[in-house]
Amino acid sequence: MRKRIVLQLLIVFVLMGLFTSSIFAETFTNEKAGVQFDLPGGWKYEYEGDLFMAMSPDESVLLIFYAARKRRANNFMDTMAAELDGIVEDVEFNSEPYEERIHGLTQIYVEGTGFYGRDQVDLDLTMVVGARRSLVIIGLGDIDGKQRKIDRIYSSIRRY
Repeated sequence: MRKRIVLQLLIVFVLMGLFTSSIFAETFTNEKAGVQFDLPGGWKYEYEGDLFMAMSPDESVLLIFYAARKRRANNFMDTMAAELDGIVEDVEFNSEPYEERIHGLTQIYVEGTGFYGRDQVDLDLTMVVGARRSLVIIGLGDIDGKQRKIDRIYSSIRRY
C-alpha cells in the first residue's frame, strides 16, 4: 500500500513540477546505501523519504533510487514490478539479468518494454550491491534515447 502511495505521489510531483533542478552536474550521497552518484546538469530531482527520484530535462526518463537491505531490496523490486504492471501494460523483459562490476560494486540489470497508454516505454530494473545496503534503481520512459546519460549516471555510482 505504501509503495502505491509513493508511486502516486511521484506522479503528482511530476505533474506539479515540484522537482528541483540544477544546470551543473551534481553529486548525491545516499547515506543508507553508502554510495554516491552524479546526476547530469538539468536533471530534476526530488527526495521522498527513502526514495530519490530523478527526471531528465525533457521529462522523457524517470529514475527511482531506493536503498534497502538485500532482502528488502528484492521485495521492493518485486513490489515495484507489480506496481508497474498496473501502470505499464504488456510488460516484457527482453534481456536476461546481467552483471557488471563498476567501482568495486556489482550492478545487476534487466531491461524490458511496456505500454503506457498507446506509448511504448522502456523499463530498466537495476540492483547495485556491495556497499552498506543495496541500491535499487528503476528506470522508466525513453531509456534507449537517453542511454548515454543513464550509463554515465550508473557508471558514476561509487562507495563513499
